[in-house]
Amino acid sequence: MSIEKELFDLKNELVKMATFVENNIRDTYRGLKEKDLTLLKQVAMNDKKTDDLEKEIEDRALRILVTLSPRAGDFRVVTSVLKMITDLERIGDQTEDIAEICEDINFESIDSPLPLLKEMFETVEKMLNNSMDAFVSGNIDLIEGIDIMDDVVDDLFIKLRHKIVDKIKQGSDPEVQLDLMQIGKYVERIGDHAENIAEWVIYEHTGTHPYLKKDDEQ
Repeated sequence: MSIEKELFDLKNELVKMATFVENNIRDTYRGLKEKDLTLLKQVAMNDKKTDDLEKEIEDRALRILVTLSPRAGDFRVVTSVLKMITDLERIGDQTEDIAEICEDINFESIDSPLPLLKEMFETVEKMLNNSMDAFVSGNIDLIEGIDIMDDVVDDLFIKLRHKIVDKIKQGSDPEVQLDLMQIGKYVERIGDHAENIAEWVIYEHTGTHPYLKKDDEQ
C-alpha cells in the first residue's frame, strides 16, 4: 500500500469522526431545547462510537509511522491527525456530559438562558466545521479569526453566568440554574478544543503551530 493511499484513508477517517462529533454537538443543543430525552440518551451513548473511531484512527496513524516511515510533510499529516483526534474525543466526552446533565434536569425555568447557550453551541459548531473545511481543502484562510470566535464563546459564558446568578436571586431553582452553568462550561471547553484543532490544521499545512510560534516570539 502506498503512503499516498494510506494518508488519503487516514484523512477520510478523521473527517468522518469530526462529522460525527459535530452532529453530536448539534443534537445536544436540540435535545436540550426540545426537551428530547430520547435524543439526549442517544448522544450520551454515541461517546462509545467516538472512542472507537479515535482508536481506529490512532491505530492506522501509528501503523503508517512504523511501517512507512513518512518524511517531512507526510509526517506532519500523521502527527497532526493524532493530535486532532484527541481533541475530538474530548469534545465527545463533553457532549456526553452535557447530555447526561440534561437527562436529569428539571426543564422548568430553563428557557431564559437558552439564547446564550444557543449562540455558544452554534459558534463552537462553526469553529469545528471551519477547521475541517480548511483541513480538507488546504485553505487555512477558512480558520482565520478562530481565536476571536473562541473569545466570543468565552464572553458568552461570562454573560451566561451573570444571567444565571440573576435568575437564582430572582427565585429560580438554583439546582437547575447551576446545571445550566455547568452545561455552559462544557460548551466553553468544546470551543477550546475546536481552537486546538484549528491550530493543528494550520501546523499540518504550514509546518508552523500558532501557539508554539507565539512562545518563540516572546
